[in-house]
Amino acid sequence: MTETSLRAGTRDHRIATRLKQLRLDAGLTNTQAARKAGFSETKISRVERGVGSITPADLLTLLGAYGVGEQESQELVDLAHQTADRGIKGRPRTATTAMYRDDAADAACWGPALIPPPLRTHGYALAAARGVQDIMGLVPSQTRELAAAAGKWLDRLAARREPLVLQAVIDATALRRRVNGCLAETMAEQVRHLVWLAERPNVTLRVLPLDTRAPAGWAAFTLLRFDDPTLPVPDVAFQDDWGFGEFTATEQVTWRCRQQFMRLFGDAEPPGAALAAAAAHWSSGKVL
Repeated sequence: MTETSLRAGTRDHRIATRLKQLRLDAGLTNTQAARKAGFSETKISRVERGVGSITPADLLTLLGAYGVGEQESQELVDLAHQTADRGIKGRPRTATTAMYRDDAADAACWGPALIPPPLRTHGYALAAARGVQDIMGLVPSQTRELAAAAGKWLDRLAARREPLVLQAVIDATALRRRVNGCLAETMAEQVRHLVWLAERPNVTLRVLPLDTRAPAGWAAFTLLRFDDPTLPVPDVAFQDDWGFGEFTATEQVTWRCRQQFMRLFGDAEPPGAALAAAAAHWSSGKVL
């Protein structure tokens, strides 16, 4: 195995999930694993829950304690290096959000008030970020980061090789809501973008009509699924309407999001008529 330097730690739910499984496969409790690796039980628990970071060097120590073979150990250490590098290049939450977005195989998203983050244009995303920058205490660079994320989602959706497969449900009101008082042209551009996305083979877009049952309490979310046969990992849910990357990988939350999305998708309709009406609304020149 190649020598591993002491680099910055990483939080990666893929590594966390695999470490827990490897500990169980080795027949070790948290206490036994901590004693064998020379770590505290708290550290073992935090790493396995994805709330504590781990350096590649500490990862090697754990893998040795669990008797993991050289090939899998090298794969996990390489992954730890990659995700640690991502964390060094950006704010921890921003870097982790980017990692999940870039590695996901498919996604499902719902937006009850705003267009979901994966579907936004840069102009729409910037208006949304500016609308809450004072409330959230964002500095200008953070606002720009949120707007730039729209382009990163687009890169995934428009990729020629292995594009992100996306299913999305938008509430009809979001098509008529001018986010943060933005220009009508910004909304018109956003609608044109949705029309373009709806025509892509890897995107399935639906609109929830105004006359359907109200999805009370169903907040916005983007649910990501990963497809790596060598490193099986759970879904991740981003639970926000603004693109701040409030994410969780707990089974309870992701299962609930999946169930909610299936109900919403069943109640929603193809987007053609709703998008055409929204395009006419924003391009009419009569918008107040």
